[in-house]
Amino acid sequence: MTHLRNQRGFSMVELLVGAAVALIGLYASLNMAIYALHANQERRDAIAAEQYAEHVLSTIQAEAVFWTDVLPPQVGWYLFRLPAFAQGATTGWQLVPGVDQADDKRVGRMGADWIYDGGIRFEIPAERGVSYCGFWRLTWVTDSLARADVKVAWQRPQLNVDKYKDCPVTMTDDVGNVGTMTLPAMVMKNVYVQ
Repeated sequence: MTHLRNQRGFSMVELLVGAAVALIGLYASLNMAIYALHANQERRDAIAAEQYAEHVLSTIQAEAVFWTDVLPPQVGWYLFRLPAFAQGATTGWQLVPGVDQADDKRVGRMGADWIYDGGIRFEIPAERGVSYCGFWRLTWVTDSLARADVKVAWQRPQLNVDKYKDCPVTMTDDVGNVGTMTLPAMVMKNVYVQ
């Protein structure tokens, strides 16, 4: 009789408890995989935003070659309109220059794909379904040296796709629904041209 007792199967309660433990483990593993997928997507969006910001900073630095005392900063073909060359003068946050495509001012596959130059298209990979809003600001540290800041913002997937298509600067305050990153650089006007 003792021998038969050792060979009996599992009770229904034991099977249900085992299945519940297995399901909890599977659920936890699935949640970790989804979290990792979202984190990877956010990282890829941030990398494209950083490339966009670096592109805009490079344009500002290239234009700085033409900033002189002879040619005032508000005159000429500059894409980035400058404040006067005076310590503390600032532009405040401005939208990166581009062609106004109706009311959509974003850059990327879902927004206006044309801005101040075509090169920006190469900075945002074709498979990214994200659109970016770019903002820039210049603040003169001295009369010949300025700090340039470029801020890029993008909508996270859970947000209504058209909520920020006009790219208001205030969108960067919506931290739960909008990703942002800012890159600074120093820019010097051309002091050798008189």
